[in-house]
Amino acid sequence: MGVPTVSAVSYRFGVKEPEGWDVLHVRFLGVNAATKAEMVLNSLVIARDRAGSIHRKTDLLYDWWETVTDEGDRRDFQWHFDERDRLVAKRRS
Repeated sequence: MGVPTVSAVSYRFGVKEPEGWDVLHVRFLGVNAATKAEMVLNSLVIARDRAGSIHRKTDLLYDWWETVTDEGDRRDFQWHFDERDRLVAKRRS
């Protein structure tokens, strides 16, 4: 049985009230080698506040978030926001 690899990334987004954060749910999709079915390999939820800080959701049940301070993580997460914005602009044109 082969190890699934990421074949696509999907973005779902919205606004977290009352903070007004731009929230992005990133899903990394792959194909199960045995069944050929698409599956979610991993996912994360990140948000960008009005000041530009990026936050990572650390607990779904309690709605806990942490501010991302590591520059490498910040760059990676910012890339997802930029890619989402690029794809939305491409779809609208």
